[in-house]
Amino acid sequence: MIPWRLFPYLRPCLAIIAGILVREFVTTEIWTVVLCLTLAAAFVATNDFFYTSSVRYPFVAGYFILVLFFGLGFFSHHLHTLGLGNTHYGQFVNEGKEVNVIGVINEYPNQRKNYRTTLEVEYICYDNNCYKARNPIQLSFGRNAVSGFLPSPGDRICVWGTIDKVTKNTNPATFDFAKYLSRQKITHQMYIPNDVVLLASNQLGFFRQSSMNLRNRCLKIFEKYLHDDALAIAKAMILGFRQDVGDELYQSFSASGSMHILAVSGMHLAVIAEILLKGMDKITFRRRKSGIIPSMVIIALLWFFSFMTGAESAIIRSVLMFTLILYGKTLRHHHSTYNIMAFCAAIMLIYNPAQLFNAGFLFSFLALLSLLYFQPFVQSWWQPSDLFSNWMWQYISASIAAQVLVGPLTVFLFNQFPLYFVLSGFIPVWLSALSLKLGLFLLATEFILPQLNELIAIGLEFMLTYFIRSVQWVESLPMACIEDLYLSVPEFVFFSLTAFTLMLFVKFKSIQLMTAMISFLVFGLIWRIGSGWSHNSQFILTLYDHKKVVVADVFIGHNCFSYGDSTLSASFADYIYSAHRSRHHIDKIRFVSDTTKTWVLGDIELKSKRIIKDDLNIAMVMDKNDFFPSYSPNIYLVLGKLWPPKKPLTRPACIVLNATIKGKMLEQWKIYAAKQDLILYSIHESGSIVLTPPFKIPES
Repeated sequence: MIPWRLFPYLRPCLAIIAGILVREFVTTEIWTVVLCLTLAAAFVATNDFFYTSSVRYPFVAGYFILVLFFGLGFFSHHLHTLGLGNTHYGQFVNEGKEVNVIGVINEYPNQRKNYRTTLEVEYICYDNNCYKARNPIQLSFGRNAVSGFLPSPGDRICVWGTIDKVTKNTNPATFDFAKYLSRQKITHQMYIPNDVVLLASNQLGFFRQSSMNLRNRCLKIFEKYLHDDALAIAKAMILGFRQDVGDELYQSFSASGSMHILAVSGMHLAVIAEILLKGMDKITFRRRKSGIIPSMVIIALLWFFSFMTGAESAIIRSVLMFTLILYGKTLRHHHSTYNIMAFCAAIMLIYNPAQLFNAGFLFSFLALLSLLYFQPFVQSWWQPSDLFSNWMWQYISASIAAQVLVGPLTVFLFNQFPLYFVLSGFIPVWLSALSLKLGLFLLATEFILPQLNELIAIGLEFMLTYFIRSVQWVESLPMACIEDLYLSVPEFVFFSLTAFTLMLFVKFKSIQLMTAMISFLVFGLIWRIGSGWSHNSQFILTLYDHKKVVVADVFIGHNCFSYGDSTLSASFADYIYSAHRSRHHIDKIRFVSDTTKTWVLGDIELKSKRIIKDDLNIAMVMDKNDFFPSYSPNIYLVLGKLWPPKKPLTRPACIVLNATIKGKMLEQWKIYAAKQDLILYSIHESGSIVLTPPFKIPES
């Protein structure tokens, strides 16, 4: 049993998380019920009657306090969702209509393809009227639109263009970018074909603008001494500026399991805290008076570092935890790191509930929890006799311990797993720690003794070069990153519960916990094996939502026949849609170019642009001649960019149009289907579609 009294903040934090999850996934309007329960809980929790020693029901107050925190999480997420308000810019514009937008740049533009950034809208102007508006919008503009300058955070600009809703990615098992942006209150996007007009600078407010100015100054110092990839990595790793990191480098860090190094987080603070503590090794914390001043200095410097890196949420939560730990140590208070983690998580979730669905937030807390809990256990496996082996084993044991909780989440979210995480947790982390120290030393000496910086910069660039090479070396190893992995929600739950009960078993050594752990593991494996067996006889037809080309998959057992446009490479299609194929346990993929060839698998036949199974007959329409086959199809899959035929079709059950059919062509299809009383499904309007027998297709 969990000793809850040792972790008083844990249960309220879990209650807040439960409230957020209920608000996110329960679609029914239950907010009035939750409101009544929350008010009742507040009354009970503040009533002395339930705390009186003569009363035998003090636990009632405890349960109602948890209900109160549940309501707090629920309504914090509710208010965050409703935070768009009546002044949201979407209230004043029609999609496709050109407008003038005035606002302030929130972040540095991403320069990989087109420039992309976030604009905090202030005014919307059209039809000779200006309306005050708010909330951020995603802004994209070409290189020709910047006219000699690149907007930076704090610039108030005026732009002209059309505002469109961020389109939802309807393809199965893919990342929903629209949902991701909506949690940041970004619902629309705007592409700027014309010039960007600068109206003013330094408009972010004193604190944030000062942070950005300091960050810009530090960036210029790195640009002065470093070059190419070393410069990009130094900016990302030390200052949290990742816009200059190229796609190839990103892929290397992702495949090697070193992506966390590029995000300024707790690891970077640990290195800085180590430097500061060693610099004050003569000062102890045994006496309160001697420890207060050095602790306050260290805390102040850590917050200054977060200020220098832009004060993003990832670094803020890490600094907050370090502050509370150091504060408790200084004042000789009994403190638990688990308590501090729960307190920080609760505070940050109440402030911004959307962080619960942020991968960085989840990874940071789970990695720290896994390290704290499992590293002593893993480290006990081996007791090195020499200093070097002990130092090396600390890094390796930390990498193993972190993956206990982080590994399942990595597979669940990204459908991949870095096989050599031990190597990436040893060599790259060690080199990155040295590079971080040199980089901070370079920044410090620039303000104090700039004559040394040329020499320091040579050492830093050398270290960064070998750091990048170590990451690329790990990536180049055979099977460095196992891709096309998929965990369903039940599998993720079972394996997560396995990891959780393992945590408890390591601590309490209970036979009941061991039994529960083995049970969860067995249930997860049974579900996995059973899911694989259930797909032996599957017959699934998928038409993907791709705006420019046509992609369709036919799953027959563990085989996939993929029909793609000639302009779409097989490798690209496999990369984009691999998660959906992994979900259905596809082993072999055949990219079909010759649609006249015949494939027969069991009772399913693919022949001459049609799919035949029992009484089901599906016609794949590539050109106009395919509209009039010699047989009577149940479904027409219009895979070409075609206008409706002039003659009536052999009566099908329905017509499915690919995503490239839109605009006037789509309108003509709607008229055509209405005249023949046919069901029409447009992927352009309704998104991708996954069909299984009996293939009932809804109308768009």
